Amino acid sequence: GMREFARGVDAAPKEVELDALVRSSVEALRALAGVDRDFEASLDASEARVRIDPTGLERVLANLVVNAREATGVGGSIRLSTRALDGEVSVEVRDDGRGMDEATRSRVFEPFFTTHEEFPHRGFGLAIVAAVVHAAGGEVSVESAPGKGTRAVMRLPLAMAADGRGL
Repeated sequence: GMREFARGVDAAPKEVELDALVRSSVEALRALAGVDRDFEASLDASEARVRIDPTGLERVLANLVVNAREATGVGGSIRLSTRALDGEVSVEVRDDGRGMDEATRSRVFEPFFTTHEEFPHRGFGLAIVAAVVHAAGGEVSVESAPGKGTRAVMRLPLAMAADGRGL
């Protein structure tokens, strides 16, 4: 139920170097993507630090990669990237899979919404994604169109130094 769903989502955020944390998950994510998908990670946020629950971020990335795998066919492409922007960092997972129409896309953050009729208990996991990202002070959006793949983008604020500037 909702209690299990929320468990662990608001665990204590820690200040972490984003790329180092993502890099430590890359091999597990590659395994989740599967040998028949083309998985690539391009980490470009160098020293950027964010405040986030590290386990939560790992769950977020795992959810997004599994969704990308399920949306793509054999030989499909899944790209994970990070980059530093002005005062924030972005983490993006994009695939070249079947994509979603607007009616589906608009509902992906609902806790139990799923497109898998045969697996009614399996949602996209994007409600967890949203909870983790919001707890870190960030935002997440999903862009998609039928036949155009899907792009999930998280924007996280940089952890602030004591003087109020981003580190």
